[in-house]
This record gives sequence, structure tokens and C-alpha cells, in this order.
Amino acid sequence: MVKTRIFLVDDHEALLHELRHALKSEFRIVGVAGSGEALLLEAPKVSPQVIVLDVSLPGMSGIQAAEQLKSIMPEVKIVMLSMHADSAYAIAALDAGASAYVVKSSGVSELAKAIREVQAGFEYVPPSSSKTS
Repeated sequence: MVKTRIFLVDDHEALLHELRHALKSEFRIVGVAGSGEALLLEAPKVSPQVIVLDVSLPGMSGIQAAEQLKSIMPEVKIVMLSMHADSAYAIAALDAGASAYVVKSSGVSELAKAIREVQAGFEYVPPSSSKTS
């Protein structure tokens, strides 16, 4: 079975380490970055199928990075990862080109499900993202 190639973006090193460890059995991690700027430089070099992108990044936000990324890599699927359960963030992420929105507190199993769903061609927004804060 060929593993889906994913690229992880978050400014928290501990979370990136946790995600790499938790997802590596099912997915092929082809890169990591701590900022939107680094993502835009590195992702085109490794051709990921799915990018897991934190909404809140220093400098360029994840939503801004998603918009720019979709213009240079329109085929890539983006799963936005956020601490915000407010539906306004999910709407902004989807408007920016994301195919999924997952709240960090949902856990790694929810993130893995979102990755599988977007790779299969679907959008994914779990019910926990629809409430307002």
C-alpha cells in the first residue's frame, strides 16, 4: 500500500514531534515547517499530497499561507489544524482553499480521519468545529 505523502506545519516543535510520531505508521511524512514562509519554500520541493497546516503561525497566518499555496500547488489538499472551534475560522480556512478543518483538541485520530477524507476527494469539518465560541 502506498502511503499518502503529508507535510506538517506548526510553530510548536513539541506538537510537530507528536504528530510525526503518531501519523508515521499510516502516512509518509515528507516534510515539516514551523512557519507559512518555510512551508511555501519547502513544500514544492517534496510534492506532498496533503498539508496539515496550523491556522495560527507567527508572521504569515496559516490561512494566508493556504491561499498562496493553492496558487502554486493547486492540486495539494490542505487540512487546517486549529485550537479555535469557532465556525468563522473553519469558514475562512475553507474559503482559503482548505479541504478540512480540525480542532487540535479533537485528537490525532480525528486528524488522521480528515487526512484520509480529503485524500479521497471529500471536504471534512467535524461537528466540533461548527459551534461558536
